[in-house]
Amino acid sequence: MAKVPKVEPVGDRGPAMVRITSKIDGFRRAGRAHSATPTTVPASDFTDTELDALRGEPMLTVEDVYE
Repeated sequence: MAKVPKVEPVGDRGPAMVRITSKIDGFRRAGRAHSATPTTVPASDFTDTELDALRGEPMLTVEDVYE
Protein backbone atom coordinates (compact mmCIF):
# COMPACT_ATOMS: atom_id res chain seq x y z
CA MET A 1 0.00 0.00 0.00
CA ALA A 2 1.25 3.49 -0.81
CA LYS A 3 2.49 5.61 2.06
CA VAL A 4 -0.02 8.33 2.93
CA PRO A 5 1.20 11.58 4.47
CA LYS A 6 -0.06 12.44 7.95
CA VAL A 7 -2.81 15.04 7.76
CA GLU A 8 -4.87 16.92 10.29
CA PRO A 9 -8.63 17.53 10.25
CA VAL A 10 -9.76 20.58 8.31
CA GLY A 11 -12.08 22.65 10.48
CA ASP A 12 -15.55 21.17 10.80
CA ARG A 13 -15.25 19.21 7.56
CA GLY A 14 -13.31 16.33 9.07
CA PRO A 15 -10.20 14.71 7.63
CA ALA A 16 -8.04 16.29 4.94
CA MET A 17 -7.90 12.97 3.04
CA VAL A 18 -10.28 10.10 2.29
CA ARG A 19 -9.46 6.58 1.06
CA ILE A 20 -12.08 5.25 -1.36
CA THR A 21 -12.47 1.63 -2.46
CA SER A 22 -15.15 0.46 -4.87
CA LYS A 23 -16.71 -3.00 -4.86
CA ILE A 24 -16.68 -2.86 -8.67
CA ASP A 25 -13.84 -1.34 -10.70
CA GLY A 26 -15.03 1.78 -12.52
CA PHE A 27 -18.12 2.44 -10.36
CA ARG A 28 -19.03 6.11 -10.72
CA ARG A 29 -20.13 8.51 -7.99
CA ALA A 30 -19.47 12.23 -7.38
CA GLY A 31 -18.20 12.74 -10.92
CA ARG A 32 -15.45 10.09 -10.71
CA ALA A 33 -14.85 6.49 -11.60
CA HIS A 34 -13.66 4.65 -8.49
CA SER A 35 -11.30 1.69 -8.39
CA ALA A 36 -11.38 -1.62 -6.56
CA THR A 37 -7.87 -0.64 -5.45
CA PRO A 38 -7.98 1.78 -2.47
CA THR A 39 -7.28 5.34 -3.62
CA THR A 40 -6.45 8.19 -1.24
CA VAL A 41 -7.56 11.65 -2.36
CA PRO A 42 -7.89 15.07 -0.72
CA ALA A 43 -11.31 15.53 0.86
CA SER A 44 -11.26 19.03 -0.60
CA ASP A 45 -11.71 17.46 -4.06
CA PHE A 46 -15.36 16.92 -3.07
CA THR A 47 -18.16 19.13 -1.80
CA ASP A 48 -19.79 18.26 1.53
CA THR A 49 -22.78 16.91 -0.42
CA GLU A 50 -20.53 14.69 -2.54
CA LEU A 51 -18.72 13.37 0.55
CA ASP A 52 -22.09 12.52 2.11
CA ALA A 53 -23.12 10.70 -1.09
CA LEU A 54 -19.82 8.79 -1.18
CA ARG A 55 -20.12 7.75 2.47
CA GLY A 56 -23.74 6.67 1.97
CA GLU A 57 -23.05 4.64 -1.17
CA PRO A 58 -23.14 0.88 -0.45
CA MET A 59 -20.87 0.16 -3.44
CA LEU A 60 -18.05 2.20 -1.87
CA THR A 61 -15.97 2.01 1.28
CA VAL A 62 -14.85 5.49 2.38
CA GLU A 63 -12.27 5.80 5.17
CA ASP A 64 -11.15 9.05 6.76
CA VAL A 65 -7.35 9.31 6.70
CA TYR A 66 -5.59 11.12 9.53
CA GLU A 67 -2.10 9.62 9.16
